[in-house]
Amino acid sequence: GPGADGESACGEVRPLFGGSPSPRQAFSLCATPRCLVLFGGSTGKGKLLADLYVLCTTSLAWRKVERAGGQLQKAGGDAGEKACGNGVWPCARAGHSMTRIGAWMYLYGGVAPKGSDGCFKLPAPPVYRMHWRDWDGGAGGGGEARQGGDEHRAPVWERPEVSGGVSADVGQSAHGAAAVGSNLVIFGGRTRG
Repeated sequence: GPGADGESACGEVRPLFGGSPSPRQAFSLCATPRCLVLFGGSTGKGKLLADLYVLCTTSLAWRKVERAGGQLQKAGGDAGEKACGNGVWPCARAGHSMTRIGAWMYLYGGVAPKGSDGCFKLPAPPVYRMHWRDWDGGAGGGGEARQGGDEHRAPVWERPEVSGGVSADVGQSAHGAAAVGSNLVIFGGRTRG
């Protein structure tokens, strides 16, 4: 509808380029100064995803960020967590959040892949973080990595220490998350199936 000045509040529709993400629901989307970062979610048929896409807001081009390290092995941590370069890659999940605090993006909660009983597992391994400045922007502002210009370098995910009112072993899905200063605030959600 029209805005206060009579102009459309919607702006213009512009085409996107590159290999866009598949249709999905219950994914996370987080903004950095030069891009939007999408992680995971679920297909309409219940398949959980662990892919990472970046949309450069200047070129309007999508790119899929591949995991580093070639053949992935299970890390010593949670089921579905994969060794990835110098860190781990979060397992497939839906109903999670991703929130930027300074130089870090925090991925929290969600539901994890089905267990042997055929039910989704609650909660998913709860907290991961990734340093987004290593690959957001580059010299051309196109989402390239800053170190060496390797635009295909994967981010390094890690499991940070958690303090405050949250246990590192308890996550939840379908919650709200926001950055307040240097803190991640979680409200609501489900902790049981």
